[in-house]
Amino acid sequence: MSATATNLARVPTPETRWDPTKIVASIDIIRTNAEAFANDAIAWYFHKKTAKARMSRICRAASIAFISTGGIIPLLSSVSFINQKVVNLSAWGYVLLGVGASFIALDKFFGFSSGWTRYILAAQAIQKTTYSFEIDWTRLRARVGTREPVQTEVEEFLQIAKTLYEAVSSCIAQETQQWATEFQQSLADLELATQAKIRVNEPGALSVSLTNAGTMDSKPEVFIDDLSFGVTDGKSWAIARLAPGQHVVRVVSSIGGKRVEASEIATVPPGGKTQVSLSLI
Repeated sequence: MSATATNLARVPTPETRWDPTKIVASIDIIRTNAEAFANDAIAWYFHKKTAKARMSRICRAASIAFISTGGIIPLLSSVSFINQKVVNLSAWGYVLLGVGASFIALDKFFGFSSGWTRYILAAQAIQKTTYSFEIDWTRLRARVGTREPVQTEVEEFLQIAKTLYEAVSSCIAQETQQWATEFQQSLADLELATQAKIRVNEPGALSVSLTNAGTMDSKPEVFIDDLSFGVTDGKSWAIARLAPGQHVVRVVSSIGGKRVEASEIATVPPGGKTQVSLSLI
């Protein structure tokens, strides 16, 4: 493979400058350079698509395997003897579904499948343009024959070469623009997903009010998920940063020498606040 394995469609350095005394030789150099320009681009795209295709197949196969297995596991967990042998089998189904979705996201972010498609379409478009160039050039060359071309024919040769350069450059620019748009969209999607994840995990607030705090003999102790958060002196208690989700709120005290308590399940929204009112009996 040429240097285009790392450089896309570089403009070849002319072997010689235009020589007005050697018009036919100069025209042949122009054709060689124009074809090299196009063929380098075709070779680059076909070379680069191999890695994209390989990674696309890996990501797609892995996502299908994990998602399919994750969908079957909940069904297996319904079979009693399997469920008895494997603890929390159904939970593993969700894990595998998440892994499968991650492979799809990986493919989308790095553009394996879309890049594979772009490279093939770009190479085919350049091939089509090159075929047209060769036909046009051969037709004109046949018309000129063995004689030296006149000025108008020289200009026609140059215009055919210019058309090829512009068409190939346009294909490359279009494919690059598609890549840039896709990459920017992937970054935007990743940022939105990250922000959504942060919002989902943003701590919330919880306040607890006691309707019969004045009748208690001792300071009430507050428990959240069976973990003590200390006692409160007043009729209310609050915590500013608590993980979002459901929490069991329990308050313990005594009235008339008798232990009393009350509990309730509170749902703390991400970044929000929940209030619980309890009456100890």
